[in-house]
Amino acid sequence: MLWASGILGTSDESVGVRVFGIDPLSVISKPYRDGIVAGEFLAPDDRGGLLIGRKLAKSLGLAAGQQVSLLVNTSDEQPDEAIFTIRGLYDTGIPVYDETTLFLPLAKAQAFTRAGDQASAILILLNRQEDADRVAPTLSAAGVEVLTWRDLNQVLLQAVEMSNGMLYMIYMVAPGQVVLEVADVQHLQIETTDLSEKDVSRVMAGSPVNVYVEALGKQIKGSVSSIAPRATKVGGDVVYQVKVELDEQPQGLRWGMSVDVEISQQ
Repeated sequence: MLWASGILGTSDESVGVRVFGIDPLSVISKPYRDGIVAGEFLAPDDRGGLLIGRKLAKSLGLAAGQQVSLLVNTSDEQPDEAIFTIRGLYDTGIPVYDETTLFLPLAKAQAFTRAGDQASAILILLNRQEDADRVAPTLSAAGVEVLTWRDLNQVLLQAVEMSNGMLYMIYMVAPGQVVLEVADVQHLQIETTDLSEKDVSRVMAGSPVNVYVEALGKQIKGSVSSIAPRATKVGGDVVYQVKVELDEQPQGLRWGMSVDVEISQQ
């Protein structure tokens, strides 16, 4: 599976989304395939189609067969944008997931984000759920975090408190039968959409950032690695998505931790 952040746009509106690259033929994709409520599922060789949640489609006035623009952050920190056709709408039954997540075929997601043959995580499906705790330790390695189904069930919300710069970095996992997830955690980054249109002209790539990790009681320095060229609206405010690269990856830093972010303005 490949993860990326992006901005989905229509002629009238744009919203921040999470982009998941999936293998359409994998049994792990079955929950998404079974959740199609309009249109059709993705094909592995589809280079111009995507899936979005029914609730997201409704909020933007979209339907299967219509075209949208998608802007993503790429691996070389240069945003890219393309036009896609909505192949289908899905419904997992979890509103906060369906409103923020879209799917591309894995091959297209890798090409679009310039990730080559790399992935963000490997999902492993075991024959028996109870084997997860026994198998997980055998997969541990430096720079790799192994999450079992119990861990994944604890991370079901993602929210951004824009008023005070508090970012809650929590990834959601769709309901399914995945019992193990192996992810590269050597390069955790912060992505947020709390940079207002009033401040964007005073921030640039390379601007220093101070990040306070509340759970660790530690302050980390970093810098802005990219700013989305296109604005999005959040709660009626015009904001820009910002990606922050940390100067170090302190021991104990994990997904889901809250951080306080301060960006130095020019």
